Amino acid sequence: MEFLNWLRGTLSGLAGILSAEKASWWGIPAVTAAATILGAIVAFTSTRASDNRKQKAEDARRYDEEIKDLGSKFLTYTDEYKKNSQDYNRLSKAATYRSVTDAKTGKSMKQSDIALRDQSVARHKAHKALNKLSFVAPESLHGVCRTLIVAAIRIDMLEKNDKTTNDEYRFRRRAVLNELRKTIKLEPLPHKAPLRARVKRRIKNPKSFWTDFQQIKAEP
Repeated sequence: MEFLNWLRGTLSGLAGILSAEKASWWGIPAVTAAATILGAIVAFTSTRASDNRKQKAEDARRYDEEIKDLGSKFLTYTDEYKKNSQDYNRLSKAATYRSVTDAKTGKSMKQSDIALRDQSVARHKAHKALNKLSFVAPESLHGVCRTLIVAAIRIDMLEKNDKTTNDEYRFRRRAVLNELRKTIKLEPLPHKAPLRARVKRRIKNPKSFWTDFQQIKAEP
């Protein structure tokens, strides 16, 4: 705004020089030189403003890409941690155990030992991904990510694989997804309709039952 006011005043002064009845002999050359300088200043200012806008847009794009990359890795590793914890809980409680050839080492190992190792690796990756995310994510996103990994730890430490812990994990994971979408300025995922509404929809359109089943099956 200050620059525009200065430019307006300068142009007004130059116009006054040109319109004066008894203009000095140096008036026209001075006005020409001043106009050239002003043109260069305006061009430089306009170019700089355009470059700044492009840089801000590029910075925003890179930030969104970084958030998507780190967020997707965190979700992938946390899902692996949850799955491996469930596998270990199931195998460790089995009445008998089986020894199989480990694909990574080529040695014969108990399935529960392999599951325990994979669980530890996935837990480390999930925590590492969360730490990286904490450097760039807003507090709201980092907070829901912490609650998700706590839900995975509950499955691990409490050795539970019931509906309550699975529902809690699914709920926390959905919260992370919506917060990720909010951070990169996308619409949140649609909420699941209440049970009564889903039953009415399925009665009206039986094919929707298969759609709901596929959606539930796709969730971790």
